[in-house]
Amino acid sequence: MVRLHGATSVELSRQQKHGVHGTKRTSEGTPSTETLGAINGIANGVGDSRPRNVQSRLGKRITASKICECIKEQAKDSEKQDHRSNVGISGIPSSSLNPLLRLSHPCYGLSHDLVRNLESLGIQSIYPWQSSCLLGRGVLSGEKNLIYTAPTGGGKSLIADVLVLKRVSECPFKKAILVLPYVALVQEKVKWLRKAVDGIGRKVLKSSQVDFEGSNRRKDSSIRVEGFFGGSRSRASWSDVDIAVCTFEKGNSLVNTAIEEGTIDDLGAVILDELHMIDDDHRGYLMELLATKLLLLERQVQIIGMSATLPNTQLLARWLNAKYYETRFKPIQVKEYLVLDNAIYSIATLNESPKGASQVKTCQAPSPASSCRRIMPSDHAALRNPVRNAVLSLAVETASSGFSALVFCSGRQVCQDVADLISTAMPDPHGQMLDRRQSAINELRNLSVALDDALAKILLSGVAFYHAGLTVEERELIAEARQMLGRAGRKGKDEAGESYLCCQETDFGEAAYLLGAELPKVESSMKREKRGIKSAPSGQAIVASSMTPEDGLFVYNELRRALQAFVMDGEMHVFYTFTPVNTWGFGDIKWPILRGEIDRLDESGLRVLDFVGISPAFVNRMANSGTQMLENSPEQLRVSRIYRRFYAALQLRDLCNEIPIHAVAGKYEIPRGFVQTLAQNCEGFAAGMIHFCERLGWGMLKSILGHMRDRLKAGAKADLLELAQIPFVKSRTARVFWENGLKSVRAVAEADAKEIVPFLVLAQPKRYNVSEVEDEKYRQHLRLRAETIVNAASRLWVQRRVRDIFIIKAQLPWARLSPAEGQGTVPVLGDWGYGGVFPGDLTGSDSWISTGRFG
Repeated sequence: MVRLHGATSVELSRQQKHGVHGTKRTSEGTPSTETLGAINGIANGVGDSRPRNVQSRLGKRITASKICECIKEQAKDSEKQDHRSNVGISGIPSSSLNPLLRLSHPCYGLSHDLVRNLESLGIQSIYPWQSSCLLGRGVLSGEKNLIYTAPTGGGKSLIADVLVLKRVSECPFKKAILVLPYVALVQEKVKWLRKAVDGIGRKVLKSSQVDFEGSNRRKDSSIRVEGFFGGSRSRASWSDVDIAVCTFEKGNSLVNTAIEEGTIDDLGAVILDELHMIDDDHRGYLMELLATKLLLLERQVQIIGMSATLPNTQLLARWLNAKYYETRFKPIQVKEYLVLDNAIYSIATLNESPKGASQVKTCQAPSPASSCRRIMPSDHAALRNPVRNAVLSLAVETASSGFSALVFCSGRQVCQDVADLISTAMPDPHGQMLDRRQSAINELRNLSVALDDALAKILLSGVAFYHAGLTVEERELIAEARQMLGRAGRKGKDEAGESYLCCQETDFGEAAYLLGAELPKVESSMKREKRGIKSAPSGQAIVASSMTPEDGLFVYNELRRALQAFVMDGEMHVFYTFTPVNTWGFGDIKWPILRGEIDRLDESGLRVLDFVGISPAFVNRMANSGTQMLENSPEQLRVSRIYRRFYAALQLRDLCNEIPIHAVAGKYEIPRGFVQTLAQNCEGFAAGMIHFCERLGWGMLKSILGHMRDRLKAGAKADLLELAQIPFVKSRTARVFWENGLKSVRAVAEADAKEIVPFLVLAQPKRYNVSEVEDEKYRQHLRLRAETIVNAASRLWVQRRVRDIFIIKAQLPWARLSPAEGQGTVPVLGDWGYGGVFPGDLTGSDSWISTGRFG
């Protein structure tokens, strides 16, 4: 009898027509973190009986269809085959039999502290393929570049992590860059690496071995890990970090910075994760440019590339002059199934049968008689679609067994619809599980960006959805929950994995193609016929701004026009200039809303319309027709970009005028996550625009743009810019502080934390009716935040005092005298925490400038 083994992953693609569903079991139980556990634990609640009001709070319920076993000889044979596969997996040699499978082995040369930290993160031993890959000639020493492929969950990341940590910890002043495709992956990697280097010091050369004069290198031995991505709040620069975890754009920018500053020799290793994306039409060229520059510089930088889907590894290895390693090792066997019109088929059984294999190859639907399980049809109107019926039944069956499910969908709205559907059939939460879920909801509701209503509706059922329309805070919470639980076939998270491809008979042809499709070979994204790249005088400016060549040329032409007539008696032109040129991912233009905003523009705003090419008459026609712009030809795309960009600029204007994210989202009828992402992207784009102007020598335009950049970061008007420098004090919170007398960093630093708690309450978007226990938890959370704010303001105020004293002393006559004239020199004040000795303070006595002590 075939049984599900645990946590389920369901993928519903092509507008619910077909999808993939996978199952797995976690061996770690329910996470200890309460907020994450509230989302992870679906049916693991223990404790008292079900509260009487649970049913009313969960709403109308649906009963999932029953799944029946088909007891057939072939099903038994398939089960035996699966059993043989699992035996093979369990035959992995242990580290006691093979000492090379322990990272503490001398051949890897890792420090005791690093090995200890890795073990604390759950890495007790490595796989044989990992050992062979690491011990390849020149790999551990950094002499050879490395390209390798392994299936998802096979342990790819650990190879790169070990090489980076070894290089940075052993080589004084050597840095590493990890390049990942998405912000969420960057944030996740930063957290993991910080745990891996906690308490680890790097080797430091003696003072006699290195001249520090004029060096930007940090002098302490700690290993600093920072993330670099659009919208990041970190102020770290290339000189501040040892390991930089970056998106494609930021990674390329950091390499440019290192080359320009002459510090490229500090770079010891570069990791290119998801290397198959090098031929991505939109962003792949950045990865290719980065690697090409390092190859042409001929420096001792080890390039390490990895991917789970790289069919032509040897070609890339030749290009990068690298060793390559390929493995198909899977620590956990993942069983694959096809779900067609409520019948479940084992793909392994179909492929083993000549008839079944022929049917799949010729896109003929298999006979129901060959299925191993059957999902009973449902009479409920919402489940008459067999794909929806299958997804809900498989998910609920898994949840009822005490595990969790992941559901992947083709679009944002489909994702929400499926999540809502599954929530109506989930088991009722009990006792502690109900409390934990309610706590998670309350925590999200207390965020400054509020809580998505659709998400709040289903969270109590133990269901959540994840897409770009959610805010960063919501996505982080759900992503961490998913990461803790793992994905199908993750060693340490699972004991077995299953995946399901769900479709209807009308879609079986496409499903069969997916089952038999081969991975496309990776090609260069820099081909002239692929990108249409042309030389341009603005080339250096485009590189400095980290834009694509196409986007850079568009911006170049826009800014040249702005030089002729920049509208300076209002803010709209600046906001338009700071809005990213690619806004297709932020939703369609709502033409009636755009028309209303244009009608409310002042004379300055109307001049901006005419200058950038917005026609109010055209907007009016689009609003009346209810259609969207054509985007087929290059000219149509160019015009569409202008209108989309102006529509986004209006949202940016409202954010900088302190309208909350949820209010902006409601006004323009777009998800809150889109608004938040727009604001974050604008920060990075603004910096790129300033670099762009700087490289082209457009100093006046650079000054105009730079003046507004701080407002963009703060999301507030000019009078709040000082307060907005304090962590956790942005926009609405800063305005509440201002209105209640806390108008400066010094005022906040001198305030009692208890005094500002009521102000934090006022700054929340809205309050909900909660129990006394939850209300006390909420206020305790605000008290902790208040203490954090006061402490941060105090540190900021101290730094300003030290800086001011340093400036005053540097301006005194003795500061300009040379040592030969009988006076000392004024040292440069470095990172906070490093003081300097001055010949005398304002009272005539020697003093140290250090934390909390002044001359």
